Amino acid sequence: MSLLERVKLAFRFSKFLGYQKLDFNTLRYKVLDIILWKKYLTSLKTKDEDLKVVIDLSYYSDEALVFACYELGIEMIGILHNMESLVHQQKSHLSGKVAPDWFFEEINLLKFFSSIYTISREEQWLLSLYGIKAHYLPYVPSENVISNCLAIKKLRQHSEKKYYLSIGTASNPPTVEGFKELIYIFEGLNLDEKLVIGGYDTEKMASFLSNKTKKVYLKGALSEKELEQVLVECKAIIIHQKPTTGALTKIPELLLSGIPVICNTSSARNYYYLNGVHVYKTGNELKKILKHPKLLAPFDFNLENKNKKFLDEFN
Repeated sequence: MSLLERVKLAFRFSKFLGYQKLDFNTLRYKVLDIILWKKYLTSLKTKDEDLKVVIDLSYYSDEALVFACYELGIEMIGILHNMESLVHQQKSHLSGKVAPDWFFEEINLLKFFSSIYTISREEQWLLSLYGIKAHYLPYVPSENVISNCLAIKKLRQHSEKKYYLSIGTASNPPTVEGFKELIYIFEGLNLDEKLVIGGYDTEKMASFLSNKTKKVYLKGALSEKELEQVLVECKAIIIHQKPTTGALTKIPELLLSGIPVICNTSSARNYYYLNGVHVYKTGNELKKILKHPKLLAPFDFNLENKNKKFLDEFN
């Protein structure tokens, strides 16, 4: 491809993105990516005229692939983890804007897809408002994950329940903010209960703990065996998040494991009305849930599986 053709391609790509101000090196490498994608996709299309491309949409999705499909007239179907432009403090790697200021960058890109599948009912509704053909496809764990969950459930039938548990990665800013709020709320409840917080870097949150109470324990990173132990011994899982997007896939996994899930309204999105899920907005509401005599009672949870219908569309 000649230099002039590459310049024209760069211009079309810039227009495709809404004339984002990309630095020269970023634009140069994107053009190279587009050329390579076009070559590969063209070879596939010679074998299948009705070629469809399913793209896993995440923060690291390749706009060059989307643009290449668009220019070649190839239908695109997107599998959306969550709306990245609405994630707390998430930064656009194209414009440099911080969420939610680059919301329309993401919306404009998703409009080029023939359909989008979301794991969140809320995002399916939101995308539909912007004329995007969005479908709700709930998360379903793999067979291996389901097997592990059922094994945990069996072990819990005969275990002593010792504490409440919260798990997450403390190197993730939104997760840290949620942990800080949860620690503050839990220490103020004045209950004779313990909260164990486990996960990568959680041991570094010691400065958030009160010196007056010793009700919150930081476990740090958990091995596979340690994770199994805390899941078997915990009374329930507490999830406390800042407002964000997507759906917490660990909630159905925890319910399959027979573990009650207590979460604030921001965490409960998509799962409000499931058996085993208890939702709170305030510290007082959390206290009532923790003191409720039926909190630890067994519950039924049936996993809805719509994946087969989705996969049948491509067979």
